[in-house]
Amino acid sequence: MPPKRETAEEVVTELISEEQLQSTVVDMAHAFGWMVYHTHDSRRSPTGFPDLVLVRPPTVWFVELKSEKGKLTEGHWTRKDTWLPGQKDWLDVLKGCVTVKSGVWRPSDRDAIEALLR
Repeated sequence: MPPKRETAEEVVTELISEEQLQSTVVDMAHAFGWMVYHTHDSRRSPTGFPDLVLVRPPTVWFVELKSEKGKLTEGHWTRKDTWLPGQKDWLDVLKGCVTVKSGVWRPSDRDAIEALLR
């Protein structure tokens, strides 16, 4: 049996970069009245913090954006026995907070993202 062919939508979704997804999410969030925070240069910030913080009372979202095949970073110990949290660690801790929401959003989630932000 020949391999399953991808639909045009699946092919396009695969080609959407994290940067393109971020632009789309930020535009949607602003359109629906959310405040948006993004650290533009994270090189001097603690590791693993999510890409976006979206706030519209009573909800706060901490969101890591990934391409369809993008993977979350894992935390690790340094040579000096210091724990550096990864993206997965931040999202796992945030999920345990009852007053905030967190998640990984991908291009294929566009419709769901729009529904959450409305």
